[in-house]
Amino acid sequence: MIAAEWDQIICDGYEATQIVIRHLIAYGHRRIGYIGEVSNEVRYQAYCDTLREHGLECSANMVGKCQQSGAGGYDGAKLLLNTANPLPTAVFCATDIAALGAMRRFSESKIDVPHQLSVVGMDNIDLAGYVSPMLTTVEMPIAEMGKVALQTLVDRINKRHRLPMKIFLPNRLVIRESVANLNSGSYI
Repeated sequence: MIAAEWDQIICDGYEATQIVIRHLIAYGHRRIGYIGEVSNEVRYQAYCDTLREHGLECSANMVGKCQQSGAGGYDGAKLLLNTANPLPTAVFCATDIAALGAMRRFSESKIDVPHQLSVVGMDNIDLAGYVSPMLTTVEMPIAEMGKVALQTLVDRINKRHRLPMKIFLPNRLVIRESVANLNSGSYI
């Protein structure tokens, strides 16, 4: 590993994805799909690695490859509906905005989230708590990243540290209504 020559404030997307996939597995999900970008995408890599770590399949027919936007999520869900047979019990979307687009497409196909298909996202955007069902997601502390980055920059300018700083901020699972607990038959 090559040491960086500059300060870094990091939210680990790989770890955040592991948190989501492990949560779905703990809730009894074994067929887990993915909607988002796949090429050089750390969230996709973590999705595949975590499934394999638990002896589960990472299959191309369970992936809705798309841009990580609302329209992309809608298109990714459409692709997933056309390729996955049977459908997964849960879908991890690489961003909340893609998850919202996917949920709309699933709703148009009369698929009941979370009772027929659970959906999780990542980022914890404000809208995630206002859609129905409210979206389970992983919060990456974006505002805190900005504050820490600013303080680190000020400290660098004032020569309070000389070595490059690498600061990891924690991710947090935000459990709402879009994931069914298959172990208990209820949704959480």
